Amino acid sequence: MKSCKNLCLGAILSFSMMTAGNSLAATDAPITDPGTSLTTEISQPVIGPVAMVNGVAIKRQIFDKAMEEAMVKFTQIGMQDGNKDQQNTVREKVIERLVNMELLFQEGQRRGLTASEAEMDPIYKSFLKQFETDKEFEDFLAENKTTEKELKDDLQRVLTMEKLHQALRQELTAGIKISDEEIKKFYNDSIDMFSTPEQVKASHILISVNKDANETIQNNARTKLKDLRQQLTDGADFTKLAKANSSCPSSANGGDLGFFDKETMVKPFADAAFSLEKGGVSKIVETQFGYHLIKVTDKKAGQTKRLKEVEEELSTWLKQQKTDQAFTDFIEDLNSKADIVHL
Repeated sequence: MKSCKNLCLGAILSFSMMTAGNSLAATDAPITDPGTSLTTEISQPVIGPVAMVNGVAIKRQIFDKAMEEAMVKFTQIGMQDGNKDQQNTVREKVIERLVNMELLFQEGQRRGLTASEAEMDPIYKSFLKQFETDKEFEDFLAENKTTEKELKDDLQRVLTMEKLHQALRQELTAGIKISDEEIKKFYNDSIDMFSTPEQVKASHILISVNKDANETIQNNARTKLKDLRQQLTDGADFTKLAKANSSCPSSANGGDLGFFDKETMVKPFADAAFSLEKGGVSKIVETQFGYHLIKVTDKKAGQTKRLKEVEEELSTWLKQQKTDQAFTDFIEDLNSKADIVHL
């Protein structure tokens, strides 16, 4: 029951999931960032707020929860357990994000966007429907070390920041224009992004040989492939020979490797495959995996999308970049004008 209720609570109430300083979402959804629920597990209990923002405390309880979530996420992507430098970096980021969220909430209040009871009521009632009895709800509050008032306060913060988000979207994007010259320059400067390299579709027969194998084993592998190649010359079906003889897992598909570009395969294999015409079969090719016969079954020429094909997509992307920068500037401006004390 705990995990389900926590999930629902997080989805509805957890303002720590709202973006507080990186970007303005491209859609009308709330400002969100999947990597935002930042925090660390505190080995020694500490009391008191972690920061003051214009006289408002960032509570230690909120920070501790955010740190726990952050440490889990960063550990999953390779952060070393016990690395103090990395933990301190995460701690700084968590506090920065919590400060930014408080600044956004205060800005929403300053603009008269504080969520009303009428706006909060249907969402809160929907949340309460998960609890079959008052006792179950009370147990939930106790388990999460919170109160009904704190839940409602959190919901009000979420809705207030969401209203600010909507206002900022209109405000910050109103004057953003992307010129034809900007689109053309980005296209020319980043032409590789719009280019697809030449590709071939090939099948192969692999006789695996360990790199430390003696000469007899290597000769036997080459002799076997010479015999298979002769069978192909005499009209044998490549797919059937691959299924019967290849030691590569692709043998189940007749040796088919699908389409690939030159950078995908090891150099000797790629050089041989890309030198063949459609329908051609290679001589014996040696790689670190063993010995191969390669048959090219199809080819695709490299191509570059024309500017006209991508200009609409580029315009949208460039506008989003400018919007994100405008939001970053907005957050930085709030910080510069605020009285922030780190404790």
